Amino acid sequence: MLKSGAVLVFGLGMAKLLVLAAHLLITNLGGASVYGIFSLALIPINILTFAGLGGLQHSVIKFGTPLTIQNAVSRDFTTLVRTIALTTASLGSLLALILALAAPLIGEHFFGKAEVVSPLRVLALSLPFINLMTILCYAFRATGDFVPDMAIRNILRGISLLAGIALVGLLLPPLTPIVAAWSFTMAAVISCVVAMWLFFRFTATAFDTSTETPPYVRDMLKFGAVMTVGIVTHEILTVVDRTLLGRFAETAVVGAFAGAALLARQTEFGAVVLHGLLSQKLSGDASLVDSKKFVLKSVVFSVFFYSAVIAVCIFAAPLILGLLGAEFVSVKSEFIILIIGYSLFSISTPLSTFVQFRGRTGYDVAIEFTGVIISSAVGLSLIPAFGSMGAAWGTTSAMLAISVARFGVFVFTNQTDYNKVDQKT
Repeated sequence: MLKSGAVLVFGLGMAKLLVLAAHLLITNLGGASVYGIFSLALIPINILTFAGLGGLQHSVIKFGTPLTIQNAVSRDFTTLVRTIALTTASLGSLLALILALAAPLIGEHFFGKAEVVSPLRVLALSLPFINLMTILCYAFRATGDFVPDMAIRNILRGISLLAGIALVGLLLPPLTPIVAAWSFTMAAVISCVVAMWLFFRFTATAFDTSTETPPYVRDMLKFGAVMTVGIVTHEILTVVDRTLLGRFAETAVVGAFAGAALLARQTEFGAVVLHGLLSQKLSGDASLVDSKKFVLKSVVFSVFFYSAVIAVCIFAAPLILGLLGAEFVSVKSEFIILIIGYSLFSISTPLSTFVQFRGRTGYDVAIEFTGVIISSAVGLSLIPAFGSMGAAWGTTSAMLAISVARFGVFVFTNQTDYNKVDQKT
């Protein structure tokens, strides 16, 4: 378990660094306007990626793991993964077609920027490849081997994206949104091809013993749908500010804000790592009292850690934003506000993890959905008058409300569980 956790932390850390480096190249080679167009085109792609997967990547682990024995897989497992892969690739292709046809409507009428149309169509081509790659990588996870997933989906894809942008952007300047979009899509294609090759090679020696009847796609979709709602809701929460700002501001303003938001979201890495460690702890045999103590210690640690992060970002904001390019320093105030918001969200993550492991996943989904509504309401009220500053306050208001709500649900969950224990005794 510790080895798998270390692989996850290393893989996620490398992925974030590589993707961040690729985005930094776009901002430095293309400027705020180019990054603004690219970031707007990415919004529907990020949402439809999770929606198109339908949570089936989690179904691979739930339904596929019983069909494996000590890193060896049965033919039932191979059939299961191929069925899911075909389903998600087909759905991804359908979504890509719909998105390509709807690109003018989204770019010109929703965002009010015709420049978004072409990059969006190019990015849409990546959807089936991302879906297929993700399913095959999660298939390795189901066997207990996390290395292929981290190596392909995170590191190889990140290196391919970084290399594409660097080669074209440096050799054939200036960098355009179309070039960035093609680099993103080709990185997905390369990673997908490698994942397919490894999967077919790995399953070539699948054994014939069948211990269970493979589940129907309907059962897998039903399980995955629960996971999808929460993931998609969180993704929407993180793009509401850019989406609304895109309707009211110029692409350069959107790009500068998107860059600040990109850097602010890096604080989520600590929360992701902590969530993984807590998941291992809470999924064990820890009692309710021990679990609560461990979670509260995690929250206290997060408070001190993110207080230091906020302090550093306040004093070093110009230097940090300067990594994106000189024109991004102008959103220093927005960056600080966003850092506070995402830090509050990360501090409350251990509370959310505890509630989820107590069987109340729906609470956190409802809380984040409420955050989407708050961010939208505040953003629509402030963005027309205050621009990117209004977008930043919209996001941070939502994160503050989510953090307070998570604390309330944590207290409620504890009280309810203790009452149940008292009744049993």
